[in-house]
Amino acid sequence: MSETTMPATPRCRAHGRPSWVLCQRCGNAVCPDCQVRAAVGVHCTSCDKAGRPSSAVAAKLSRVQGPLVSYVLIAACVLVFLAEQINPKLFYTLAFSPAAGEGEFYRFLTTTFLHGGLAHLAFNMYALYLLGRTLETALGRAQFLSLYLLGALGGSVAVLWLSDPTSAAWVSGTVGASGAIFALFGAIFAIQRSLNADTTQILIVLGINALISFTLPNISWQGHLGGLVVGVAAGYLLMSARAADRKRGAAAFRAGKRGAALWGARNARALASLAVLGALEVGAVVLRYALVA
Repeated sequence: MSETTMPATPRCRAHGRPSWVLCQRCGNAVCPDCQVRAAVGVHCTSCDKAGRPSSAVAAKLSRVQGPLVSYVLIAACVLVFLAEQINPKLFYTLAFSPAAGEGEFYRFLTTTFLHGGLAHLAFNMYALYLLGRTLETALGRAQFLSLYLLGALGGSVAVLWLSDPTSAAWVSGTVGASGAIFALFGAIFAIQRSLNADTTQILIVLGINALISFTLPNISWQGHLGGLVVGVAAGYLLMSARAADRKRGAAAFRAGKRGAALWGARNARALASLAVLGALEVGAVVLRYALVA
């Protein structure tokens, strides 16, 4: 038999107490007295202080704190809607249909900024505001924006695959941010499942929206379904990346390395996972058009 050396128990840098609870940013062990609750997991007191703006610049930054990407997306949708009222031809320029998307791939994403009416816009923007406050804070702006755009793309891809090339659906335009919104719903469900949290509330919301999607006329259930599937997949990918990061952070701590250097790599790994998902969506688009040709 060979002898093995058991790794030392991680200890809090500030107090020297043993703890297997790791800071989500630097990966160092934190004892109960040093734990600061974050949107996901905990931060040590040093990372919590480092993440806050100094008093000298706090006033200048106060207006851009919170779900900034969500606010920008809402503003963009509202501005495009107003522009659409002034120039109705904008609909035919930016809306997605499987037929139009074959030659103008930008429509797969631009269609998410168009809406079929004020009620349609208001419902989607209210949902984006509520979901954005939760997800953007938890994931960060880059990951949240990637998730949103992947959901929007997934909705268009689903419309492409679930439309009959010989039917009117192939040339009918679909608009709205609903695919991206359903992706946010799906991501929240996946994150809650990964954390063993209660998913009853989100399942009820999804059930109500599914009922609306399949019973009311002029609603693209295909786009909703595509966004939801992409959101669930993205949520699990992000949580899997975070679980791997926690293991790497613990290993780095035991090796005597500072975990702060891992933060940039963590975000890069999460975005790389989403990039793979995006590549699969693009591949699905190419394959569908190749099969139809």
